[in-house]
Amino acid sequence: MLSRKWIAGTVFSLILLFLTLPAFSKDKTAESLWAASPPDVDGLAEEWSGATFLIEENAGADLAFRNDADYLYTLLVVKDKQHLSSFDATGIFVFLNAEGKKNKDRKLHFYKKIATAQDLIQALEKSGQILTEEKKAELLSRKNYIFYQCELVEGTNVLPVEAASSSEPWPPMFKTHTDGERTVFEFRFPLSRENQASGIGVIPGGNLKVGFEWGGLTEQMKARRLAGMMAASEDRPNPPSSDGSADRGLRTQTDISAEMKKAPPKQFSFWLDLKLAKAE
Repeated sequence: MLSRKWIAGTVFSLILLFLTLPAFSKDKTAESLWAASPPDVDGLAEEWSGATFLIEENAGADLAFRNDADYLYTLLVVKDKQHLSSFDATGIFVFLNAEGKKNKDRKLHFYKKIATAQDLIQALEKSGQILTEEKKAELLSRKNYIFYQCELVEGTNVLPVEAASSSEPWPPMFKTHTDGERTVFEFRFPLSRENQASGIGVIPGGNLKVGFEWGGLTEQMKARRLAGMMAASEDRPNPPSSDGSADRGLRTQTDISAEMKKAPPKQFSFWLDLKLAKAE
């Protein structure tokens, strides 16, 4: 006879499989506009007025592109905050393929990291900056800071992308800003790979395949959910309540079913073909 533990684990795995499948859409074509002056990559959309937006219905997102001789600038606007419910855990992956292929072997992983003021001071000093006691006191006046991180992922190799130096081409970067339901992502990607390993490898006027992916569950999140379902299926006593009293009643089948029906965050993934602009 099949055990309750086996049945719960199997059903949960099937639910997880179907609910976390990426929401794909048919590839679309977009054209980048020439950037007469580089926009500030600050997560704000003021400098993008007049841009031509491509609408990605399945992800509830709008996209616009600009480029100059050295960089591709991208604006991604996600209009429903529920579509970003697990973004803080997963970050966002961007695929940029100059051969026009849907290749996920090489990608850029953008994510936010929370750091303490002391962490920031140590990072700045490690990079060679000399901080006065006055500057340190100013930094310490805030408890936490947000670091906008980027990694270059090639196969199983993960290479941290260093912060921009005084010499170009500068590495990829991004910033975000949320206002109500709407979250703006602004990116900068170097076109050339010369002296910049994280560059796209394309020139103005060229074509490339672009992909975006975010959401869903990380491997750690999947493991935690599965472990929770396994524990719920064993009719173990409930843990002590928040007031410290112990409720020794067993979990009911209703409790288990409710946990199994809780939908995990959806993963969004889509591709498009992009034509870069030439100098005007």
